[in-house]
Amino acid sequence: MIRATSINVYREIKRSGLLSRMRWRVYEVLYDHGPLTGHELDTHLARPGETKTSYHKRLSEQLRVGVCEIGRA
Repeated sequence: MIRATSINVYREIKRSGLLSRMRWRVYEVLYDHGPLTGHELDTHLARPGETKTSYHKRLSEQLRVGVCEIGRA
């Protein structure tokens, strides 16, 4: 279940233009699918026929701008 605060943050990030197009795609996948590893993120964003992607590199950028965080086990 998504909390109202999460929805508000999502809308604010989108409205503010904080994220570039690629970063926004990564953020949406994380938002929609919950915690993901870099490999899982690459799998979600890969186009048909792509065997190697580097979307996982956007995770450090997301961390730096403060729109995601490292999960705690």
